[in-house]
Amino acid sequence: MLVDTHCHLDSAQFDADREAVIARAREAGVGRIVVPGTDLASSRRAVALAERHPEVFAVVGVHPNSTVGFGAEALRELRELARSQKVVGIGEIGIDLYWKTAPLAEQRAAFQAQIEWRTNWENR
Repeated sequence: MLVDTHCHLDSAQFDADREAVIARAREAGVGRIVVPGTDLASSRRAVALAERHPEVFAVVGVHPNSTVGFGAEALRELRELARSQKVVGIGEIGIDLYWKTAPLAEQRAAFQAQIEWRTNWENR
């Protein structure tokens, strides 16, 4: 069985043929597809998609470039989303010094909060 570990099937570019894309992947031997969130909206979409398709799983989190304004409310919502049995990880998280769309201090704070939460989430 093949596993696609990083596929943004929640993106608008798949709106017209998402179901066909999933079917073609299945026919090609892809048995699992992991859809990572990059912010709260995409994390919501990833979970919703995973809950509709047995071969799709979600990863929820806020990418470093989306961390401006990240705080307790965002972390609370991520925790709620991660209660789904279809959530298999926390991501995309980290530090991104290439794009520089979010200040490093905000990236660090969001990364630290998500890492601390991830440690507790793994012990669920």
